[in-house]
Amino acid sequence: MARTNSQQLFRQVETLPKIIDGEISIYHGETVTNDCLIMQIGRLKTVFPTTKPEFFAILSERVIANGFTEERLKDAVNKLIDNFRYKDLNIADIVGFDKRQKLYTWQEVYKEDGCFPSKNFKEIDNISGTRLFVKITEM
Repeated sequence: MARTNSQQLFRQVETLPKIIDGEISIYHGETVTNDCLIMQIGRLKTVFPTTKPEFFAILSERVIANGFTEERLKDAVNKLIDNFRYKDLNIADIVGFDKRQKLYTWQEVYKEDGCFPSKNFKEIDNISGTRLFVKITEM
């Protein structure tokens, strides 16, 4: 991917929260900046010096295409550096990283606490026309 195309993608792509199996990613907002991407790829190149440059070019494309935020990319790189035990890096080691939070409907809040609204849950933004909540102790 050419550099100008990458720069355009940085401006155009925004991460929107997606509900998957009743959970939402804790990472949302603006996508990773070019400076942050360069810094994190540089860290990986330092820790994995024998990895081919083409790997990092494709990794950069996939990070952008998957709408990573800066925080998600930093957390993914840190986890990989702290926990990597294999011979070769895999793009999925980074792209597959996410932290998710369970979502509750108002009925589930009522069932769990016996009242609604509950002090143990916080309402998040209305997603797809449905009121959804997160448990405060899980935040």
